[in-house]
Formats: sequence, structure tokens, C-alpha cells
Amino acid sequence: MARLKRLVAALLGAMVVAAGSAAAEDCAGARTEALGVSVRPVTTGAELQAAFTDMDALVDRCPEDAWLNALGAAMDFRVYSTIMNANNNQMNQQSFDVLNRAFYRSNRYGEAPAEARPEVAGVQTPHGRAGLSHDAARGVRREIMTVFLAMARAGHMHPYLKVEEPLTCHVWLRTDVQTIGYQVQSRTDLGLMPFIDAAAETCRDNQEGWLRTPLAVAAQAHLRLVQKGAITDPAAVGEALLKARDYRDAYLATEGFDAFYSKFDAGQLDGELRKHGVDPMAGRLARELWFRPEHLGSEIMQFSVAYALSEAWAELAAKMQTEGLGYTAADAAYTRFANEVLAEGRAAGQEEQTKAALRNALTDVQTNRVRAPAIAGHEPPRAVIYTALMNAFAAAPAPVGGN
Repeated sequence: MARLKRLVAALLGAMVVAAGSAAAEDCAGARTEALGVSVRPVTTGAELQAAFTDMDALVDRCPEDAWLNALGAAMDFRVYSTIMNANNNQMNQQSFDVLNRAFYRSNRYGEAPAEARPEVAGVQTPHGRAGLSHDAARGVRREIMTVFLAMARAGHMHPYLKVEEPLTCHVWLRTDVQTIGYQVQSRTDLGLMPFIDAAAETCRDNQEGWLRTPLAVAAQAHLRLVQKGAITDPAAVGEALLKARDYRDAYLATEGFDAFYSKFDAGQLDGELRKHGVDPMAGRLARELWFRPEHLGSEIMQFSVAYALSEAWAELAAKMQTEGLGYTAADAAYTRFANEVLAEGRAAGQEEQTKAALRNALTDVQTNRVRAPAIAGHEPPRAVIYTALMNAFAAAPAPVGGN
């Protein structure tokens, strides 16, 4: 293993002076050779040294070739892992240098235009068939980012995650942010947020929608830090939640709900905005908008009515505990509030639609599906008043006969 470390040092030292003329070389042939090296059986340190040396020479023949750099990055990471295993999993300068070169070679692959890196399957090599696979290149990149994440948590932030150089919105930034951002959840990870924010801003206005995923990841990361209690200062909580909403809204404005950002995610964020008093109306409609034609019967209108009912009952339940308000008076006040909503719907010419909305809202409150923060610690309305209101707001019977 000491010989391998010496070889690594020698190769890295020579790397700055090695040069190859891509124009004068058969890069397709070099790719085939490199594939052969990548699948060559390796069982000893000497065989790994030989594969490492051969791969390095092939990348030097065509230093800008996307696939040769991808294969070179994979070999570098393989050697990095071997050194780490031999060194009790402790990072030293040699292992970091090999890891860093894997990162920059991976960059060359990711930054290359799509037409420069088509997948190729079933290439015959002296050691069996092999191929050029985007999944394999992504796998190596993910491994590199996972190491960078571990380094950051140990207090050694890689310059890439420090954003010491401007970021470019391309395929690797998208996947890097996913690898890093989905793991953010504790105070230890707060130092990663400048990278995640920078990635979101870099990709905010990208015309290729699929590259705007960093906005969704950033929105989720800021929310998760609040939910996990990694941020507790009220001002910092407010800042994080407002950032999350900004990123969410920017993403949804173009992409809409999808696998990267769902309605559930949006509801969770709105709930935290309300809970922390950053925006008590987050995810809700103002009452004067409930009966507009564009909102009546909509999901947000239904939620808004239920939330208002929950707030109304929370206030009554609190008075029952602290002021001695009786069940009869509380039931009457709850009924009065619901009837006021029905009266507003009737005035808008939408009586039956309003009754339907009230039935759904009453059930959401009764089953705790919708809960205003103030309801915590209180029981839902009594079953008897729930049943009475559901009967009062029952749908009108269908007309019998007639034309």
C-alpha cells in the first residue's frame, strides 16, 4: 500500500505537466481502452497501481473527452477508497488529492454538452463487455458528494460547498444539491445552506425546467431545519420559512406540483408559516374570497372554512376552561358561526355549494384533519352538535317529477 501511495503522489505531481493532443489521438479508441481498464480484474495492490497508471495515461491522451474523464473519475475514486481503507478511514493529503481530482474529472463530464456524452452499451474489451453509462457516472458523482458531506459535518468544508467559485446551472449541480440537500436536518448542517441557496439562485431562471430542481430542494431544506428544531431563534425561523416560500413559489410557478415538490410539502410549509406567526394566512383564503366563483368548492376554500371553524371552536373551548363557559353556550356560539358562513354563501347565490363546503369543513374539524394551532389541548366539538349541524346543512332533496 505504501507503494500505491507513492505512485499516487508521483502521478498527481506529474499531472500539471502532462499534456496530450486530443486532435492527434483516436479518442474513441482511448475510450475503448479505458473501458477495458475499468473492468480489468484487480486483486492485488500492484494490479490496482497498473490500472490507475493506465487510466491516467488514457485520460491524458484526450483530456477534454467527457467519457474518459468520467472513467478517470471512477478510477480515482476507487483508489481514494483503497487509500482510506488502508489508512483507518482517515483523510490525508494524498487521499484528498485523489478525491479532488475525481471531482474535477467528474466536472468535465457533467459540463460537457449532451451530444458529447452519448451512452454506449456492449463494448467488447479484453476483459469482457462494458459500456458508457450515465447512471454509472452519476453514481460516482453521488459518492464524491457523499464524502464532501461527511467532510463538511466533520468541519472540513470543500471549496465547492463553500461556493468559492460561481456555480453553473447544469446537470451536476442539480444532482449535487439533491445529494446534499436531502440530508440537511440538524445544526451541524447549517453551514451547507449557502451552497444550497446559491444553487437555487443559480438555477432560478433556467429555461430548462428540469434543471430548476434546486429551488424545490432548497425550499424543503429550509423547512426541515425549522421542523427539526435546528433553527430556534424567531427571527432566523422567520427568515428560513420566507426563503422556503420564495423558493417554493418560484419552482411551482413553472413546474407545478411533481415528485420533487408535492402538495403535502406545500401544506407543511404553510402550516409552519402559520404556526410561527410568520404568515397566519399562509395557505388560506381571506373570508371575503370564499364565495368568489373561482374559489367556491376549491381545495383551498374548503381548508379555509375548516381552519376558521377550528379557530372559532378553539376560542370557545378556551373559554370553557378558563371562564366557565358552558357546553350549551359554546354549542350555540359554534352553531351561530357556521350559520353566518351559510348566510354569506346564500347571499352570494351559492347556498347548496356552501352547505357542501360546511359539511366537509365540519368533518375536517371533528376528525382533527384540520387543526388551528390554538386548538391544541382541546377536545373537538361534541358529537351531538356535530350531528345537528351536519343535519342542518344536509343537501336539499332532489326534486321529484316535473320537467
